[in-house]
Amino acid sequence: MKRTMQRILIAILLIITFTVNMNVYATEENDSGTGTAEEELTPDELEEKQRQEDMDKAYAITTESNELTDWPEGPGTYGESSIVMDMESGAILYAKNIDEQLYPASITKIATALVALENGNLDDTVTVNGDCISFLRGDYSQIGLKEGEELSLHEALYATLLASANEAAYTVAANVGEDYDWFIAQMNQRAKELGAENTNFVNPHGLHDDNHYTTVRDMALIGSELYKYPVAFEIMQTLEHQIPATNLDENVKYVHQKHSMLNPEKAEYYEYAVGGKTGYTNMAKTTLVTYADNGDLHLVCVEMKARGKIIYEDTENLFNYVFDNFKKVSIMDHDQSGYIESAEGDAYVVVPESVEFADLKMEITENTEEYGKGTVSYTYEGQPVGSAEVILSEAYLNPEAEEPEAEEPEAEEPVAEEPQEQPVQQSKLPDLKVVVALLISVGLIVIVIGVSIAVRKMKAEK
Repeated sequence: MKRTMQRILIAILLIITFTVNMNVYATEENDSGTGTAEEELTPDELEEKQRQEDMDKAYAITTESNELTDWPEGPGTYGESSIVMDMESGAILYAKNIDEQLYPASITKIATALVALENGNLDDTVTVNGDCISFLRGDYSQIGLKEGEELSLHEALYATLLASANEAAYTVAANVGEDYDWFIAQMNQRAKELGAENTNFVNPHGLHDDNHYTTVRDMALIGSELYKYPVAFEIMQTLEHQIPATNLDENVKYVHQKHSMLNPEKAEYYEYAVGGKTGYTNMAKTTLVTYADNGDLHLVCVEMKARGKIIYEDTENLFNYVFDNFKKVSIMDHDQSGYIESAEGDAYVVVPESVEFADLKMEITENTEEYGKGTVSYTYEGQPVGSAEVILSEAYLNPEAEEPEAEEPEAEEPVAEEPQEQPVQQSKLPDLKVVVALLISVGLIVIVIGVSIAVRKMKAEK
């Protein structure tokens, strides 16, 4: 009987031990990411899960402008970097990770268009060479240009900005200016001149290269400069364009709008959008430059390293945030420094309703080439809110200049002066009270001495 009971107990212990080990093994499998829960996800589901995790991380990145005192809180964005800038004053109205170097993808073509318009003529003929197409792959944006094909710079810019054709962008760079290398160098030089200190371009199209990078702040500065060229916005606002037949292709090439906020037929259409450029590579993810004009403020919004179409929603939210919360304030109407004689154009800063002009810090930079001219810049807790070209006042230029001599009053007929009493001269003799006090003191001393002598004599006689 005892042996039977022992066998039963041993069997029960073995069953319990086996069950526990199985549970531990299953737990370790799930913790390592190889359990059945993960195995049930399809590749598309795994990709979507990763995408959502990346979006959540990007959304959690600090928005620096939300840290400013009395600054209205801006919306969160799913891009790793975002900015809204007023293009005419340079005011930064929303700032999230704005100096992080990221890959731009095809928004690079904003800089390509700028250098082309600054250095070329729209009617110039550009020719496609072998280098312009040799790098292409089947999944790259292109319009099918052939080696030796000729078209105008104007048409090449339609292909570059509207269709985002990579071979068209390369063709522009290879034909405008001295040569391709000069063009790329010019892209970088202009970026630096505009204040884009964290940018390095190595190509005109934005296809991935580890040494090809920029920031949302830098792209906003470059994009603001392009805003000065109406032809660029004529191109970017076009929904469909026909590139005419060329020397090598008798067919018309159709190019279409890719920026959904500019297309009234798209759900993402935004009534104030007036231009922009899309971008995407596997490394850069989704990038976007968008221009908006509500009749008062002229804004550029740049977002980088977002995931998919959510970038359009982000951009609309950012524009609405600025249009609803910020105002233009005239510099000349509010400046109290006395250093500004006049300003060029409509000089203003852009600030929230809760911030006053007196809260801003002013800095003046003199123009080293033209005496009397300079740039006045305003910041709020270190954030730029506007700048303008000005004529400086004499109070600033010559702060140590002597005051003008006062005019001498006209001579008046002399008036006879009434005789005035002469002040009584104080006597140089000692004060009477002092003399009396001294005499009394001497007398007291004499009496004391006399008494002392008398006492001694009396003692001696005894």
